Amino acid sequence: MFAGQEETAKSRIKIFVKRVLIGDEFDELVPFWMNPFVRGVIDSDDIPLNVSRETVSQLKIIKIIGKKTSKKVIETLSKLSDTAIEEEK
Repeated sequence: MFAGQEETAKSRIKIFVKRVLIGDEFDELVPFWMNPFVRGVIDSDDIPLNVSRETVSQLKIIKIIGKKTSKKVIETLSKLSDTAIEEEK
């Protein structure tokens, strides 16, 4: 189902720092198989504004944000699934 989509699936998550857009194509935020389903905005005060985009992509906080975002997406999908199952009963 996802074969060959690693190159074509683009992240639709935008990252803001203090309401300033710093990037909209951080592919390492969520796994490639989540990219077609996930879209959103992340606003963080922990990322410095005065560094280059390459430096931002290598920051440890970006990896932490990616892990927490993936975890939150899976938790939300699980809750939605549980709600749908309860409504069917």
